[in-house]
Amino acid sequence: MKSFIIFSLILFISINNNIFAQANKYNLKKVDNVYVQIDSKELLSGKIAQKLETEIKLKLMSAGIKIVPLEEAKAILKISCNAIESNFAPHRIIAMLTLHEKVITERETKPETYAITYFDYSFFTSKNIENAVYDKVMDVMLIKFIEEYLSAK
Repeated sequence: MKSFIIFSLILFISINNNIFAQANKYNLKKVDNVYVQIDSKELLSGKIAQKLETEIKLKLMSAGIKIVPLEEAKAILKISCNAIESNFAPHRIIAMLTLHEKVITERETKPETYAITYFDYSFFTSKNIENAVYDKVMDVMLIKFIEEYLSAK
């Protein structure tokens, strides 16, 4: 039941993209000093999560994006997923790729926070969650992100 509630909430937010108050076309110009975070530990084994993180870093570096530790990061590329698992039918899965960047608000105290500056998601079904998430992130979502980045250069 908990998974269903979380999945429903994510679905509502995803469908209602206005909540992120963004333009339709993302501007990834000058994105650099990125930290990669995989936030799906409960669904992905350590081996798959590490493989996903390593291959994402390699693809980003080959596109010209510098990968740094969290302390030095100006942006965090976060991969997260959730699923409604089933014993008799394919699992219902959502995978999300978001870019969180530091933002300084022009006020007296100039508070610093993170804002989502890129958001992509995919709903799909599969009997193997790990392989499906890996394939969707690497073959679709990351390629789309890198194409956006390269077109902004």
